Amino acid sequence: MALLRHDLPDGSFHFDWLLGRTLECADDDAQVVRTIRCPLPIDQLSPGEGAIIEPLGDHRWFYLHLSQKHELSQDRGAVTPIARGWWRGVEPTAGSVDEVIELRWDAVQWIRRYRITPPPGSRLLTLD
Repeated sequence: MALLRHDLPDGSFHFDWLLGRTLECADDDAQVVRTIRCPLPIDQLSPGEGAIIEPLGDHRWFYLHLSQKHELSQDRGAVTPIARGWWRGVEPTAGSVDEVIELRWDAVQWIRRYRITPPPGSRLLTLD
């Protein structure tokens, strides 16, 4: 799992949250990661805080392992690694439609639980 700051050519930015998953694939370049766009650094959320998120298409596995700023092709800006850690999906409570994810950022010692509320409307990521 990684969190990247994506700086765009127009001076704006957002954060890309990459969730790696194990796939059977001999070619590391062909592996992909689930990617979610966030307007703020989700590793800094406090309990009860939330952010509207946007699922993106899968990104290449390569981005999970960046160690420094990387310029993107086709004038798409640059990405800089902000935080790394591990994650796992958790069974939601009976009757819930929310996706629940437990994760631990490398910079902290505790496990945090995030909840993703699906549409209708915007997807919302909340730190429980």
